[in-house]
Amino acid sequence: MDTDIKNLIRTGTVSSINAKNGTVRVTYDDKDGILSGELHTIARGGRTDKDYWLPDVGEPVVCLFNPASKNLNDGWVIGTSFSRKNPPNASVATKRRIDFGDGSYFEFDRADGSLTIHCTGPIKINGSTINLN
Repeated sequence: MDTDIKNLIRTGTVSSINAKNGTVRVTYDDKDGILSGELHTIARGGRTDKDYWLPDVGEPVVCLFNPASKNLNDGWVIGTSFSRKNPPNASVATKRRIDFGDGSYFEFDRADGSLTIHCTGPIKINGSTINLN
């Protein structure tokens, strides 16, 4: 198989989102602004446990393509990356943090077991039993 390695991994910018299908279209800056077809996003879990996430329009992303295909539409968005322009919101290796556009966030530090929840709106907790210590 003669695979062109420079087409296996590409960077681009999300130009549109199909939330129902969990796909995005990407503009490739190094390909004179060529627009991809719908690319699936990589997710953690996809059957019983699912983690739903889609990048925002305008967000830079990294794409991985099927090496058996010559088609720049046969691939997946594998994520985005931090940069000087868009740095991480935590800088401690033991922390896991999820930030939302309205200023809400979850932050867990496995070093001391602390969990911080900052919510800009109401917090709803549902469950058959809720134990607070």
